[in-house]
Amino acid sequence: MTDLPAIPTGALVRAARRRDGRPQAAVAGLCGISTDYLSQVERGRKKPSGDVLAKLAAELGVAVGTLLGDDDAPPAKTEPAVTGGAAVVQALLQRKDASLRPSPANELRDRVEQAWKVWQNSPTRFTDAEALLPGLIHDAEGTVRALRTGTYGGERREALRVAADLYGLLRSGQLP
Repeated sequence: MTDLPAIPTGALVRAARRRDGRPQAAVAGLCGISTDYLSQVERGRKKPSGDVLAKLAAELGVAVGTLLGDDDAPPAKTEPAVTGGAAVVQALLQRKDASLRPSPANELRDRVEQAWKVWQNSPTRFTDAEALLPGLIHDAEGTVRALRTGTYGGERREALRVAADLYGLLRSGQLP
């Protein structure tokens, strides 16, 4: 009995991701997998399930067949698929900014609670949440980063709690 040829999925995933200049962490997060798992897939150490492969293909803007090495698969899109609101993704990937100032933790807490209420009660929750989240993520991330150094103690802990609740919201419904 002969062995079937190896499927070059990992190398093709890496090539598609690099073509768009996207970091592993961003693609992995948007696909709901860990960066370590994506790294192992790209190095050929893990074979993704069909579900994960479909998520990767959608996020990278290619056909699943392309990631399986099918030369007859439709050509890749010129731009990656957008599975999350661009503003939300930008807020999550923001760079260090010297102008960041911490927001009061109680104000952030109120805004996160409001966002949860919108998510739980609004018939147009995706649209409504997408409008609220970029600014909220930016402010929460900025607060946590601004309080990273110094003697902020309890204020930093509360900011981290608020950020954790916000990220729980983001994961709860695979929001935009």
